[in-house]
Amino acid sequence: MPKSFSVSILLAGCAAVSSRGEDDTLYVGVAKVDITPAVETFEDQNGNGRYDKGEPFKDLDGNGRWDPVFLGGFGMNRTALEVHDPIWARAILFEKAGRRAMIVSCDLVGVLNWRVRQLRAAAKGVDEVLFTSTHNHNGPDTIGLWGPFPLISGVSEAYVRKLEEAVAECARKAIASKVPATLAAGSARVEAGVVKDIRPPDVRNETVAVLAAYDRKGKAVAVLVNFAMHPEGMASKNRAVTSDYPHYLREAIERDVPGAMCLFVSGDLGGMQTPDVKGHTWEEIRRCGEAVAAKAREALAGAAALEVPELKAVRAEVAFPMENKKFIAGFKSGVFGTGTAEAVNVDGERHTLLSEVSALRLGDALFATVPGEALPEVGREVYRLMEARHKFLVGLGQDEVGYILPKEDFNPKKYEESMSLGPETAPTLLDALKKLLKGF
Repeated sequence: MPKSFSVSILLAGCAAVSSRGEDDTLYVGVAKVDITPAVETFEDQNGNGRYDKGEPFKDLDGNGRWDPVFLGGFGMNRTALEVHDPIWARAILFEKAGRRAMIVSCDLVGVLNWRVRQLRAAAKGVDEVLFTSTHNHNGPDTIGLWGPFPLISGVSEAYVRKLEEAVAECARKAIASKVPATLAAGSARVEAGVVKDIRPPDVRNETVAVLAAYDRKGKAVAVLVNFAMHPEGMASKNRAVTSDYPHYLREAIERDVPGAMCLFVSGDLGGMQTPDVKGHTWEEIRRCGEAVAAKAREALAGAAALEVPELKAVRAEVAFPMENKKFIAGFKSGVFGTGTAEAVNVDGERHTLLSEVSALRLGDALFATVPGEALPEVGREVYRLMEARHKFLVGLGQDEVGYILPKEDFNPKKYEESMSLGPETAPTLLDALKKLLKGF
């Protein structure tokens, strides 16, 4: 096993850093950093919807060439033409008795675990980081699957460096902004007409879970919203950078809860949990985002105070069998990046992908990461393993291994299976989480 994948566990008994508070106070800090890519617009002289050599363009970096932003999700070679709304790295930091844990959520399609490890290392001064992507289909390709041609990566390494800097800045800002805080948590059910399941059978997770932090004056500092729905409401023809419905959700929360930063975390959105829109319009996307926000505010109104006697986090490796021939070909071609070589073990024809599962406990609130897009059927099994009153399933947490389907429902002829490691992914995940969460 490569040394870079050694098991790492953080528990309540770890040593405190001297510069941190040693008292029993819970501190919360927040941060957000704009991670919108630079989109070089051009004059589409022949009206074909793509840049052709010789067409005038805005050379933002002065390198003399047009630099495309390949959008992650849907088809290959879908390049950005404009920016509708900024995309973000947003973070919430928890500190108690000298120990720090941070949840970072980025408006991206996903980030592979070997890159997550680099991002985590950039968060100086934080003991544990739960990194997640919203699975936004209208941000830059950060995996490699959506470049100009098959097996040609769409990832910009310059953008990845920008992402590392953003996570580092999130850590600095969150630490600097920390205040003594109290927490409250709750949940509510989102009404029909917001999310639908387009893969039979119709199984949905329509619960929105919230966690709020308040300063000593009772003013909201942060609101974390956890919900299961693909940010893909604008569909494949969209060429504008946007965070999709989470943009409107966060905007509504921050409007109605003055002073709070809203952080959105996707849940078990596989299968396909997608916006139930009448058309792929900004108005419909706004409706979905604001509908989820309204239910989040309802959950806040009835939220229960949360005691946090200690801050606990745990993380462990998990090795997934990789049976998808397309993914294996991508690994061999380097489309997923050079770091993938350390993540994949090859034993003859057998390939194994190393990933992680992790958990964070804040009293009776428990966050558990799922390193991909779990179908709600799998999500239900994850929730059963979580012993807590308030449960937060962190989808695409610490990795993006693709769809995670029930083994008994695995049909190689269907789309989701074509974007899955294989039928053993769910059993392997559940076994790993069962071990991780036992007694935690």
